[in-house]
Amino acid sequence: FEEITLRGMFAESGYSLGVVLLTVCVQPAIVEELAFRGILLEALRRSLGFKAAVVVSACMFMILHLNPLMFPHLFLLGLFLVWLRSWSGSLYPCMVMHFTHNLLCVLTEMGG
Repeated sequence: FEEITLRGMFAESGYSLGVVLLTVCVQPAIVEELAFRGILLEALRRSLGFKAAVVVSACMFMILHLNPLMFPHLFLLGLFLVWLRSWSGSLYPCMVMHFTHNLLCVLTEMGG
């Protein structure tokens, strides 16, 4: 069993850092925030109430990433992003935070 890492995935493919940033940082920040803190959170809030919607959306965000070692971290990130969405009233700060998080993960992976 070989662990799949960002470094291995993109080094072997020959993609440039720009393509890595676009596919791992920019696109997920936009698409996942629209999906999780936009559409899904509102639908869950209407059917389950706000508190349950927060927990369910954070769990779904965590599970989407398919990395059990990161589940606690991703659950907390999901909770924080819901708080940020509620506090700001906008998805844009969530997208910026999500992009920043993913960028730090890429830089850590590439550097270490």
